[in-house]
Amino acid sequence: MTTGLIIFGLTYLLIAVQRLPFVHLNRPAASLVGAVAMVVFGVLSLPDAYAAMWRVLAMGSTFAGNLLLIGSMAKLIVAERAETRGVRIGFGEYARSRCR
Repeated sequence: MTTGLIIFGLTYLLIAVQRLPFVHLNRPAASLVGAVAMVVFGVLSLPDAYAAMWRVLAMGSTFAGNLLLIGSMAKLIVAERAETRGVRIGFGEYARSRCR
């Protein structure tokens, strides 16, 4: 548990301090370093890491599909049809309506 918290803290620090001249990792690279460290130090087993990856991918695609107008072809078709009838559904307006 302590090892996991230390790795999480260091990973968070790497992600947060990208503007320092000696840190040459972007956010995805820092996240990857943290994920690999979790497996190497035995905080997560490899099967658990794979399962977590798929859960995050599923959650991210669900959020993007529900939050963004471009999340599905059906929403784009409806927005286009609405615009031909004088109702404009903008990208920002749609995202704001989904966040309420």
